[in-house]
Amino acid sequence: FYDCVISGNQALTGAVSGTHDGGAAFVTAASPHFVNCILSGNRSTRVGIVEPADNLYSHSIAQQTVTIPADAISVTLRFWLYPMTGESPANLTPLARPLAATIQEAVLASDRQYVLVLNEYDQWIRTLIWQRTDDLQWTSHQFDMEVHAGKTIKLQFGAYNDGWGGVTAMYVDDVSLEICPSATGAWLRPGRFGTGVSNAWIGLNKSSEEEAK
Repeated sequence: FYDCVISGNQALTGAVSGTHDGGAAFVTAASPHFVNCILSGNRSTRVGIVEPADNLYSHSIAQQTVTIPADAISVTLRFWLYPMTGESPANLTPLARPLAATIQEAVLASDRQYVLVLNEYDQWIRTLIWQRTDDLQWTSHQFDMEVHAGKTIKLQFGAYNDGWGGVTAMYVDDVSLEICPSATGAWLRPGRFGTGVSNAWIGLNKSSEEEAK
């Protein structure tokens, strides 16, 4: 086995945009609003908005591109989430099919926390997590990703705020995509593979102001 997610125990290691404008952000023990929001290592990633006064229509996204070998016989995605919302929680069933070509183009009635799979052209192809919860605790998630063998995909963690009512956010930590290309191989612990920066996580933001341009 090997883990192809770069610095998954620290989540974001690339460029991020903003902390209170709907953008993704690093979280450390010294960060504002820090309350058990790091599972392991020195930092985690936050998507979404935590301060009610900063509420605005926005998508907050962190993502990483990975290529899964065609000969992979086992591909497992694991990650931990710490969700929070000031709106009424709603455990929504993951979507059977995407609502639009991209999450930014989808018409959503209220706040969301989500984990999506995109293809290499940034098109939304699969929904792993689709919820609005206020668990305020770390929960592990695991998904079989073998169906994507031989393809380049993007793992997208995000939070949507509609600009009304409460605010919604989600912390992400210990992300790993474990691949077994053959019956033998060395095991690497989740989130410990790689220390690169330039080709690691990228934080994205799309707010109402940007759409108006």
